[in-house]
Amino acid sequence: MRIMLAKLKKRLELRDDEGFTLIELMVVVLIIGILLAIAIPTYLGVTNTAKNRAAQANVQSAVTSEVAFYTQSNAYATTNGQFNGISLVTTAAAASSSAGDVYVQPVTIAAVGSAPQESGVCLEAFSAGSSDYYAAIVTSSGATYAAPNTADQCAGPPTVIFTNSSVSAAGWS
Repeated sequence: MRIMLAKLKKRLELRDDEGFTLIELMVVVLIIGILLAIAIPTYLGVTNTAKNRAAQANVQSAVTSEVAFYTQSNAYATTNGQFNGISLVTTAAAASSSAGDVYVQPVTIAAVGSAPQESGVCLEAFSAGSSDYYAAIVTSSGATYAAPNTADQCAGPPTVIFTNSSVSAAGWS
């Protein structure tokens, strides 16, 4: 029995307990938590920016397609399928519920000063990134872009919004 106890004692002395202490594990968890606290808001900001840029690009592509369509047919595209790659919808709710859709609404711009009355289309896309609508009016004299707005800009008479817009005719910054 004495020999057996001696062997057990020797074996216990030789055994190396390797592992992490509770403090070391808590430090690692704290570091991971700090990294996540930094990474998640950055990731969300990047995805929101990407959604905004996608909505802007959809409207700009629709503007380019509208101008080309008007040049060829002397009319504006107001239904889906009239040009490739862009899904035109005629209800604002459909545009705000599906990424990639562009809401199209025929508009008449009232005569202002020496500028005559013009007809055209209001194009608008919704961005889920900021809950903003990006819109542009296309007429025979060109395209005018509106500042992003949380309200649907093409549903009502859009001329006031576009007339007071400080965004250049070149597009969004």
